[in-house]
Amino acid sequence: RRSPSGVSGDSSGSSAGAAEPGQPPVSYVFNGDWVDRGRHQLEVIVLLFSLKVLYPNSVWLNRGNHEDAGQNLKTSRKGSLGFDKACEAQFDA
Repeated sequence: RRSPSGVSGDSSGSSAGAAEPGQPPVSYVFNGDWVDRGRHQLEVIVLLFSLKVLYPNSVWLNRGNHEDAGQNLKTSRKGSLGFDKACEAQFDA
């Protein structure tokens, strides 16, 4: 018998994904592109890292291309809110 899993991907700083109604999954897989667009990039990444620390055997994080520094810079140069700019704005850097 397989354990139920929840899978979320490409939140792009908008949300960290939601559980399906009913029985909660035993484990979660978060497929990349958590940051680099969207208004809540920092909140999403802090939530995901917190979940990984709290539930290391139940939460899996797969990095996407937007978690790469080079991709962040490209997004910022195109005029979108890249993760680098989101961090600077949040921490007044």
